[in-house]
Amino acid sequence: MLPNFFIVGAAKCGTTSMWEYLRQHPKIFMCTPKEPTYFSELPGQRPFNEKNPTWEEYLGLFENVKDELILGDASPSYLVDPNSAERIHQSIPNAKILIFLRDPIKRAFSHFIGTRPGDPNKPSFEQQLDFESKNIQHQKITFNEVLVWGLYYEQVKRYLDTFGTENVKVMIYEDIFPKNIDDGIKEILLFLGLDGKIHDYDPKIHGEYFVPNEKALKIMRQSFVKNLSSKILPRTIKESIYVKLRGHEGEKPKILSSDETFLKKFYQNDVLNLERLLKRDLPWKMV
Repeated sequence: MLPNFFIVGAAKCGTTSMWEYLRQHPKIFMCTPKEPTYFSELPGQRPFNEKNPTWEEYLGLFENVKDELILGDASPSYLVDPNSAERIHQSIPNAKILIFLRDPIKRAFSHFIGTRPGDPNKPSFEQQLDFESKNIQHQKITFNEVLVWGLYYEQVKRYLDTFGTENVKVMIYEDIFPKNIDDGIKEILLFLGLDGKIHDYDPKIHGEYFVPNEKALKIMRQSFVKNLSSKILPRTIKESIYVKLRGHEGEKPKILSSDETFLKKFYQNDVLNLERLLKRDLPWKMV
């Protein structure tokens, strides 16, 4: 069975929440793992089978489909990877594409604090922004960068140009979460040509911040432990171990005003271009 629906991003914009909600609909099959990343090739990303999967292995993620009509893949790397849209289109030209966008400043900071938790060698957010902004013209996009993922204009335009406006739906995080989830789901079901509603979803937004368990993470980062676990443990088990080691839920760090000012200038023109492309005002203040 071929997938016919892709949630392509952006990262840290509610894709996990919507994956959880949509998979409860009786006519929607969302594959597991949530992010196969089959159609993207970003340095630093982890393929679902820890190697370069074949087309047959990818389709195997949908082998348990019964009578579902919508078969989905929710890999946020597909939006930022400049080649993913064309790769998907070559295999599934009539696919439905769903894109979630969020204030790029909040998205960037959320992405940063969720990367390398508890790593004592992790740079500050200011250092990360300084490094990326100086190298953005010469650097390949990687899975762990934060700035380029929020340059939405070219990313969205690429999907609109490739699949057509009738097959691409762009939704704004702030329009949906946390108070209008029900309306957001109704819009998506209409876009997918489905009736009904999802009755039993948890309105809690996924992606809580966890204070890292420093000692446990330090052990897991030792090379021999990483090498051993990569060889003998399936990815799903490793991820469940990581969830247990990540620590306890806590208050998110706050972005510094100086970093926020820098990001407003950085994203200002891109947001203006995106507003023209989408023909709407966006709820993100870049001045």
